[in-house]
Amino acid sequence: MSKKIYRLVPVLIGLLLLVALPALSAPSAAPAEQAATCDELVALATTTVGISCDSLGRNQACYGNRQIAVEFAPNTNLIFNQSGDIVDLLALRRLITSGFDETTGEWGIAIVKAQANLPDALPGENVTFLLFGDSEMNNLSADMRAVKLRTGIAGTTCDDAPSGVLIQSPSGRQVTMNINGADITLASTVYLTAQENVSMKLSTVDGVAVVSALGETRIVPSGGEIGVRLGGVDGLEVDGPPSALRGFTQVQLPFVPLGLLEDPLVLPGALPIGGQMPAGTLTPTVPVSTLPAGCAPRADWTFRYVIQSGETLSSIASRGGISLTELAAGNCIVNPGLIYAGQVLNVPVPIPTPIPRPTATYTPMVTPTQNTTIIGPNLRADTNPIYYETCTFIRWDVSNIQAVYFEGSPAVGSDARQVCPSQTTTYTLSVIRLDGITQNFTITIYVEGPAPVCGNYVCEPGETEQSCPHDCDVPG
Repeated sequence: MSKKIYRLVPVLIGLLLLVALPALSAPSAAPAEQAATCDELVALATTTVGISCDSLGRNQACYGNRQIAVEFAPNTNLIFNQSGDIVDLLALRRLITSGFDETTGEWGIAIVKAQANLPDALPGENVTFLLFGDSEMNNLSADMRAVKLRTGIAGTTCDDAPSGVLIQSPSGRQVTMNINGADITLASTVYLTAQENVSMKLSTVDGVAVVSALGETRIVPSGGEIGVRLGGVDGLEVDGPPSALRGFTQVQLPFVPLGLLEDPLVLPGALPIGGQMPAGTLTPTVPVSTLPAGCAPRADWTFRYVIQSGETLSSIASRGGISLTELAAGNCIVNPGLIYAGQVLNVPVPIPTPIPRPTATYTPMVTPTQNTTIIGPNLRADTNPIYYETCTFIRWDVSNIQAVYFEGSPAVGSDARQVCPSQTTTYTLSVIRLDGITQNFTITIYVEGPAPVCGNYVCEPGETEQSCPHDCDVPG
């Protein structure tokens, strides 16, 4: 957000003067007339957040504006209680922002930047999550693979202070995450709300999103919206397929703080109810007519192909003997230019993975002299063993291969996954060599527990006189 800093500073000064000067000059007999208006307080809050959180980096969270509550991971002792405080995302389990308080003028805002499934090689690119108003995110992690989202019902008299979360992917990048049990892929900016035992609504503000739940998939272009019924034990689990595409219906949408995003946007017009896209709303390479609102990947295409780094959808279609339009439509891909390594496609025939050619005379087939030895995988964990109810990252670096799968899910050569086992668990990394042979590598994460508690006056395993003098102090 540094590109907005110089624009925000004079705005902040002006707002401070607007709020403070009447209080200094007006008679004390009329305090009610001196109070800042709702829109002035909201403008001051958003400007403060834009400046305070400017240095936020990858896999970090920033305390934007009061009030915010957090639940830290076990054995974490950090300060996160005022505007500008920044902590590592892995230190948080739950993040809660408060709705607009008409008495104090406070409106909770927090910003999170996560890697999601973006490559390690792009450290400057992040997925931005902007929480505001009565909102809560649980199960936070760097990859955002199992997030629970809850938002409240608008109940204040200040329309300018809504509740919800904005999610923005880097320009030109496609990211995937799981929220409340729904798989969401976006190359865009979306606005989400989720009410227990009611529904989760996703409105696409820019670009396009793809939402999958209970075997059904919907494509949501800019100006469009879908809903998914929620239920389950916590009231926040997907309990039905996505609805049909419709235009914006969320009444708070015109007031969401789009200016706080990494790439500020202007709210587009809503699609006409019923999902027909007006001319000029979306211009994908694939004709809109081939992508109905209830799109689902073709079930009769029973073969799978994992996209490799550097590939294009056009080259894959050519090797499969089908057109680009057919391949994109068969996989609900609106923009063929927005694909990513590790993405799995449904295809009608087996499609070979291209092998890099070091010279012009090289033939992409295995010969007795070809080196098919895997380089790596250097499978390792950040922490092992771990304590019960804590997490660690499993990492690997492997090359000279066709494909990589971690616990059956597509991955890339240099990647990581966060795991939080409740008991000692073995994880498998499957690597497909250049000759088509699959090799499995395993790593066991040992779980010890519970974690030692500093302050109970018992010197437990893992504690020392230096780390916990209250428990392990040796009398002199």
